[in-house]
Amino acid sequence: MTHERLTHADRCYLTSGPAPLVPVLPAPPLQGAAGWRFKERRQSRPRRGRTQEGVQKDRENLSCSYCLTGVKAHWDNEDEDKICCPQCRRKVTPSPVLHKDTMLEDPNKTGVQAAPADPRWAGPEDVGPEVSPEPLQQRVQDSEEDVEALQREVEAIDHDADRAVEDSEEIFSEMIRLMAEKRRHVEQQVRAQQQKEVSRVREQLHRGLENPPDPGRSPSIRPPRYFEEVAAVTSKLRDQVQDVLNEMQIDFSPAGPTEPEPKTRSEFMAYSREITLDPNTANRRLLLSEGNRKVQRMPEAQGYSSHPDRFSYYGQVLSNQSLTGRCYWEVDWGDGEGGVAVAYKDIGRDGEGHQSLFGRNERSWMLYGNSDSYQFYHDSLATPVPGPWSSRVGVYLDHGAGVLSFYCVSEMMTLLHRVQTTFTQPLHVGLRPYFDGIAAELCDLKSTQAVPLPLPDRDSGSGFTAMR
Repeated sequence: MTHERLTHADRCYLTSGPAPLVPVLPAPPLQGAAGWRFKERRQSRPRRGRTQEGVQKDRENLSCSYCLTGVKAHWDNEDEDKICCPQCRRKVTPSPVLHKDTMLEDPNKTGVQAAPADPRWAGPEDVGPEVSPEPLQQRVQDSEEDVEALQREVEAIDHDADRAVEDSEEIFSEMIRLMAEKRRHVEQQVRAQQQKEVSRVREQLHRGLENPPDPGRSPSIRPPRYFEEVAAVTSKLRDQVQDVLNEMQIDFSPAGPTEPEPKTRSEFMAYSREITLDPNTANRRLLLSEGNRKVQRMPEAQGYSSHPDRFSYYGQVLSNQSLTGRCYWEVDWGDGEGGVAVAYKDIGRDGEGHQSLFGRNERSWMLYGNSDSYQFYHDSLATPVPGPWSSRVGVYLDHGAGVLSFYCVSEMMTLLHRVQTTFTQPLHVGLRPYFDGIAAELCDLKSTQAVPLPLPDRDSGSGFTAMR
């Protein structure tokens, strides 16, 4: 049997089991041996944008005229031992079962969901009435503007970071230069004193040789302790610089709305911190106990050694821990009178000026209370604070948000005073018992759950005076 090429633009995928045969190539119309005619079609695949109904109709025509009926009739007229494809003449034994091509099948019948068209890659004929070229153009323009904005933000971040690094390098270089100058100055002072002392000793030696001392007498020689003060001063400077560097913290947290403050005591307890008092800061008339959590003012001085961090005049003490982030602690005063404070570590320590007194300078904030009233102090400004009396005061700090709040501790926390400011350094807790015998204790909130205190009757005559 003579084989001729098949119709132009028709496609037929012949399968034998899972393996497809070679697709039929395009050919002009012809009359087959079985008496059937291949119908010529200019387009066997529907154009983009045609309806699914049209696609299904074309598929049915192709199946009737060619794919199923025509090929089967062609093979039925050939001998069993030389069944072959009408196009490539590949022999197939036995005659394969022809399967319907489902590439253009109706997805409603096959269960296959047609993928939605992506408007980014659509041609003009593929864009439905709901997506016009104008919206597409606007989307592209918006995307380009977003990309440009992000690029500008990246450039700004790079510029600010480079500037911050350059500024810090300049500042640290200046600090190193100042330290080097101070070192040279100290060295010059030491060498000058060295020459002075050596000249004195040599002069004394010269006089001794010219005028020998009486038998049994020797020249007086002072012990070699001329330069011990130098080591003490430089050691103190080193410790101060080390403290400053250790407390240097940079807050890179993103700016934005702060989280809501706790309301109930259990919510506050989630931020509780273990805080102890630093004996090196305690005034000599303050006695620390209970693992340095309790302080009591005594009538006589205690046996503390000298320390540059010690408050020399006021009966005050600071905590060991520096506080940042969100923190909560409680102070139990009993029936005493005193102040609960927070302060920067560089608050003054010497003398009776305001620079070393809690609440009287810009480096500290203090709530003072007794059985009659509350007062809040900052930078020598006193603010009356109305509120119920409580022997226990809770303090909440949100360092990043600049929030400092004082509460009357009970089942329902009562806000006494709230400060909104900007903290530039880590804070230390401060306590100040006002009179001899008065004690205050930082409550151990981690190991023991403190018993909530009931609110007193406001008409009972006892009440703190604190600010809203």
